[in-house]
Amino acid sequence: MVYGAEIKDIGKRKSKIVKIINNSENDIKGGDFQKIDMYLAIKKYNKSHILEKLFIEKHDEISSVKTFPKPIEDLNDAYLLKELIKFTPLEINI
Repeated sequence: MVYGAEIKDIGKRKSKIVKIINNSENDIKGGDFQKIDMYLAIKKYNKSHILEKLFIEKHDEISSVKTFPKPIEDLNDAYLLKELIKFTPLEINI
């Protein structure tokens, strides 16, 4: 959703078109994201959202701790779920 995807033909003998989801800037697959990676993806997401002001104000505090702060972690999860629900199954599973 944040880092985009590409459609590629990976078939050699028989054509097979697949959607390749791009990794993060740190070359991490979306399924392997830690809480800090989810936070950074939301910060990079080019949508204006209510968490944006909080993230700007608290960025140093959030990114400097070893354990990701619990209320921010829950907000990240809820926000990403809300954004994913906006996608239709056709857009997710091409």
